[in-house]
This record gives sequence, structure tokens and C-alpha cells, in this order.
Amino acid sequence: MKPIFALLITALMAFMPGSASAQAPGSPAVIANSGHSNSIVSLALPSNGAWLASGSDDSTIKLWDIAGGRLLRTLTGHSNQIKAIALTADGRTLISLSADNTIKVWEAQTGRELRPSLF
Repeated sequence: MKPIFALLITALMAFMPGSASAQAPGSPAVIANSGHSNSIVSLALPSNGAWLASGSDDSTIKLWDIAGGRLLRTLTGHSNQIKAIALTADGRTLISLSADNTIKVWEAQTGRELRPSLF
């Protein structure tokens, strides 16, 4: 497990009282970074706290189930490192910025790219 990823998840969960956890009751959830092959550089959490998006230097975005700690889906399409990810207020749309000089817009629930690269 990448220690920084576990630390960030623990910190995020500390601000979400009442959210589900795969750990003992009352302790924050920890998700092992078993999916990315390189460093995680960006995280985004929707307001409902049900899942987490992670962007990586491996050029992928992964969506994780926080309660179960399992990988939900992987978003591919960038050809270089992910630099930043963000979610719309309703958590339905994810926007990613990559070192390949593109910004992509994704449907979070399906992982489908909603529109061609913005740049």
C-alpha cells in the first residue's frame, strides 16, 4: 500500500462522520493502492462520500468504493500523467487535466468520456 494514499483516505474519512467503513466501527476506511502502477497525484470525493476518484502518474483515473475498498472502474484515455481531477457539485461528472495537454470530461457512473478533449 502507498502510505500517502492511505493517509489521505484516513484524513478524508475523518471529516465524514457516519460514512460506511470496511474497518472496525468508528475507525476511518483505508483503501490500498493496488490499482495504480505509479504515484497518485490527485483525489476527488463527491459530496455523498460513497466513492473516491484518484488520478495518477500512470495516466489513469480510478474510482473506488469507499465502504468496501474495491475498485469500481478505471478511466483511460489520457496518454500522459494526470495532473488534476475535479467533480461537479452533483458528483455525476468528473473533469481531468493531463500532462498530455488535454482536459477530458467523464460520466462518473459509467466511466464514459462525455466529450472530446477540450484542448
